[in-house]
Amino acid sequence: MLSDDFSRPGSGGRHDEIAHRDPRPATRFGQRARYVLVIAAVIGIAVAVPPLLIPREGLNAEAGARATPLPGSSPPSAPAPAQTPAQTPAQTSARTPAPSSGAEPSERATTVVRVTVTPKPPRPRHPSCAAAGNSAVTEVTAVPACLIYAAALGSGWQATGSGTNVDPGRKVPDGHEAAVRIQKRTHSREQPATITLLADSAVATRPDTRLRLRIFGGRQYGTILRLSASPSAGRPGGRSVTLQAPPEKWATFVVHVGALSPSRLRRIDMAIATDQLPQAYEFYLDDITLGR
Repeated sequence: MLSDDFSRPGSGGRHDEIAHRDPRPATRFGQRARYVLVIAAVIGIAVAVPPLLIPREGLNAEAGARATPLPGSSPPSAPAPAQTPAQTPAQTSARTPAPSSGAEPSERATTVVRVTVTPKPPRPRHPSCAAAGNSAVTEVTAVPACLIYAAALGSGWQATGSGTNVDPGRKVPDGHEAAVRIQKRTHSREQPATITLLADSAVATRPDTRLRLRIFGGRQYGTILRLSASPSAGRPGGRSVTLQAPPEKWATFVVHVGALSPSRLRRIDMAIATDQLPQAYEFYLDDITLGR
């Protein structure tokens, strides 16, 4: 049981000592906590507010200044882009991004394709045949003459036969003029009998180039010839025309030789049509000329 000293106030006991202690230490602790919170708030405002007030240009300039290397130091190199094994450099450069449908014409990628065309070498030009002059002086050149035969073979031409005898400068029966006499030597239809007029070099032809000649037909049946022209000296032409002369009379023919041998002429063949006329006797050729 407690004594009266502890049960009554003002008695000067221990209870009065505890009840009348100084409350200032608790008040001072609360003020210190408020000071700490205020200082922390001021520091937070000082750190967070300036970035919001400074313009972005200033930040970018500051970042650029930080990124500028110091004198004497090498700038950092950018890492090379990784390349997949399946994508080679040639394939990478060959790819062109497809422009979008809404892009402007100036923004669309333009692909330039260069095509190299190798020109063909020009064909060698052949001179035209040498025409005879009107003067008494005959000028002889390396170019075959347009006059293939007129009483004699022209310059740059030669006449040969296969299965035939070719004799220039023979007189026509019952006449006084000289011509090329042709005599057949074969005795069957299967054996060819031809006359070839060969130039020393090719001469130029045009679509309107013509060959003029006269044929004196053989006795009784006349003469039938197949004439062809070729740009090559080694083979006859693939196309031919048929010439038929009456017996023992002169017949004049004009052949469009430019259509048989376009662009150039080297060889003229006349084959006796033994399949149509087996009884072919000798005949004559004269006034063979190239011209227009």
